[in-house]
Amino acid sequence: MITPDLLKDVPLFTEVPATELATIAGRAADIRLHDGEWLIHEGEAPAFFILLSGRLAVSKSFGGIERVISEYEPGSFFGELPLLLGSPAIASLRATKASRVARLYDHDFRELIVACPRLNAELMRTMAAAAPLLPPWFSKAPCASAIRSSSAKSSVRSARCSMIAANR
Repeated sequence: MITPDLLKDVPLFTEVPATELATIAGRAADIRLHDGEWLIHEGEAPAFFILLSGRLAVSKSFGGIERVISEYEPGSFFGELPLLLGSPAIASLRATKASRVARLYDHDFRELIVACPRLNAELMRTMAAAAPLLPPWFSKAPCASAIRSSSAKSSVRSARCSMIAANR
């Protein structure tokens, strides 16, 4: 079971009030992976993930060959981009040691970033900081201009508009 205490040490949540942490914890699924188990495959329906313990390898298929492109350590979060863009998962994730992950499905993630202003602001700030590191193909994705925006307020506004439109 995911608890607010498990989430409070995650850097994304350090400024999130206890009431918002309780809401997030109440909606998160508790996933435990053994070494070598897959969390998600590229192309599958996306979700928002928070790595609580362990380590995950991030891999992407290039010309039919799976290549590890990064690793996630405890405290990392991922999956927000495909959720906000309405795209499938953009990479595969596999445990390289026993891991514990909190998962929020699309509808819970969207509701939370609307209902939890601090979480919304933290996600948009982090995404704006990561925008220069995004691969070139990303600029062709819908809503990419909102995420690449240098203004966090603009990004928050654009993301909220996208969420409202998606929920209609």
